[in-house]
Amino acid sequence: MITLDESIAEIDLTSLKEYCLGGFHWNRDCTPDDDFTNMNQEPGVVPYKLYSHLSKNYKRVADLGTYYGHSALACALDPNTQVTTYDLYPDHRAIKEKENIKVVEGDIFDYIDDILEHDLIILDIDPHDGIQEQRFTDILKQENYKGVIVADDIHLQRDARMQAWWNNLICSFKKDITSYGHSQGTGIFKI
Repeated sequence: MITLDESIAEIDLTSLKEYCLGGFHWNRDCTPDDDFTNMNQEPGVVPYKLYSHLSKNYKRVADLGTYYGHSALACALDPNTQVTTYDLYPDHRAIKEKENIKVVEGDIFDYIDDILEHDLIILDIDPHDGIQEQRFTDILKQENYKGVIVADDIHLQRDARMQAWWNNLICSFKKDITSYGHSQGTGIFKI
């Protein structure tokens, strides 16, 4: 497994700043600088430096739940990593196109075969209810997926089902890495 330590906080995301577009999100108007400031916060608050750290060890990363696109952008920091990001409504995106990011519009469950081809999966799908996450991990188990999965929002306060899904997840490896990821909880696991 990949080493997680204090060096994650030192990751330089500055080269990604030019891809931040801003827009209306987080319930306010955001400038491109606001977007980058959010992305560049320390580990344990937002997961972007963690995603950059993890993804540099993989050639193909699937980002499930594009939304603003910051996770995909962080995963694409290393130009040798190909990121495919999936979302039902990619019009929320707040990032410019980047050569090593491919955007797929549609339901992740329609792209399972494609997703299984990736070495690392970032699982951050709405509505963060533990139900879709369970359905997805059941498919990964059924298909004998061998890669690594990082799940966001595992301690989400507004819905106890996410915590229940994480607590009940049975797999070969599972670790809470919230201190390196997102304040709402980040976990890493292998089926």
